Amino acid sequence: MLTKAQLKQLRALKQKKGRVSQGKFIIEGARICQEALQADATLELVLYTQDGFRTSEIKQVVTEIQRRGIPNLRVTSAVLKSLSDTITPQGLLAVVQQWLSSISLDRAKVLLLLDRVRDPGNVGSIIRTADAVGADGAILTRETADPFSPKVLRSTMGSIFHLPIQADAEPRGVVSDLKKRGFHIFIAEPRAKRSHTQIRYPQRFLLVVGNEARGVGANLRPLADELIRVPILGRAESLNVSMAAGIILYEALRQRGRRIR
Repeated sequence: MLTKAQLKQLRALKQKKGRVSQGKFIIEGARICQEALQADATLELVLYTQDGFRTSEIKQVVTEIQRRGIPNLRVTSAVLKSLSDTITPQGLLAVVQQWLSSISLDRAKVLLLLDRVRDPGNVGSIIRTADAVGADGAILTRETADPFSPKVLRSTMGSIFHLPIQADAEPRGVVSDLKKRGFHIFIAEPRAKRSHTQIRYPQRFLLVVGNEARGVGANLRPLADELIRVPILGRAESLNVSMAAGIILYEALRQRGRRIR
């Protein structure tokens, strides 16, 4: 049974301040818990409900957790709901030690920089897409949504455990360093002259995508080797930033005719 002090600590993980101070975050549901187990993430505690355990997916995860000797506890639905970020919890959550795989800059070929992308759903979707195309990592600036927030984690669908991520980066310093390392810098800009399909993507490049409303910071634009856009043929004003990033990455993948990584 969880004590009041333990519950207070766990509830604090719903906020970034609590996640930073404790160095932990919460994941919810059978699928992302399976991804965490496969990635050998450090699960400190797993909580599940009796109703959740009746489902085959959750029962399978809990059985594996118990086999590995990971601390686990059956709790009431009310307790789980107080810790959950969703309206209808799935009946399973885990407390995970924060971890970010370091990006191997010497070996990396394709990287993304998310500059002040504040919508958690967009950040999670971009991470998932980058994982899907085999990119080598994603770099998140300080004003970008916390990669360990519940909404980002849900949107990644487990890719948070597959793609190397650097958080709280200083954007200009990162871009300058990557230019010195031989990366071609592409900045996605809705008003750019050249379409993403008119570009020949080199072996090593960084794709920079910016804030949903204001785009990439003005201090980064002078560092670009090329500004590119995804053409809009209809009457829509713009594309969702995660969709634009995906379209550009898959064009690069198509040109190469193989996996990026």
